[in-house]
Amino acid sequence: MSDLDEEALLDALEQVERAQIIGEVRGTGRSISGERFAFAHALIPATLVEGVSGMRRRRLHRRAAQALERAHAQRLDGIAAQLGRHYAEAEDAEKASDYLLKAGDQAYAVFAYPEAIDAYQQALTFLKEQDKHERAARTLMKLGLIYHATFDFQRSRQTYQEGFALWQRAGETQSTALPPAPHALRMTWRDPTTLDPTLAGETNSSQIIDQLFSGLVELNAEMEIVPEIARSWEMLDNGQKYIFHLRDDARWSDGVPVTARDFEYAWNEF
Repeated sequence: MSDLDEEALLDALEQVERAQIIGEVRGTGRSISGERFAFAHALIPATLVEGVSGMRRRRLHRRAAQALERAHAQRLDGIAAQLGRHYAEAEDAEKASDYLLKAGDQAYAVFAYPEAIDAYQQALTFLKEQDKHERAARTLMKLGLIYHATFDFQRSRQTYQEGFALWQRAGETQSTALPPAPHALRMTWRDPTTLDPTLAGETNSSQIIDQLFSGLVELNAEMEIVPEIARSWEMLDNGQKYIFHLRDDARWSDGVPVTARDFEYAWNEF
């Protein structure tokens, strides 16, 4: 029916209604004809789908997704799960991964962990197909956090290790660093009280300290935890013990290598 105009669609609906394939559902909203219809039996749509070729099925899923985007343009995030499913069935890797990640983030935000895991895992399939290593790595790290929160420590550790491997691949495939700027970066700050992270307690000091120091991990612009000075980490003893592995290229401003002792000193001496 998707290719029919309104009059032909109404004729087709009347025919299948007389054949008792569909039935009118009253009081549930309006359709193109002012009415809504439902299949007479749950097996009917499943049987119809089985009879549709793969190429046509993908085309119909794409058209369904596009129709949803037009109809709900102001609240696409609210139907991200449905859009992700349709674009996944349409084998549109880019749009499927975008919407599935949004659906996963929404489920994660309300602690719907099974739904978040399912959406993230589907998105990962498409991200890997597109060789989007960094985005896949960030998704794996979110999955690692979810598995940790649900006390599945073995799967959390395995997921993190896969994420770290992809993170390294992303770093290897990225373009070389930009050349130094021809001028200094100048920003306006009020005089800080201190530049010691253990003593700072006000905004002016903290803003400058954030520019001077790096931690084992950091929050990116999407508020995701990603490696910074740490190259990777392990969880032992059911999540009660962490071992961080530092990057080989981590240096202080004077060129001295950053070591585990530096972090130990920062945490234990104050």
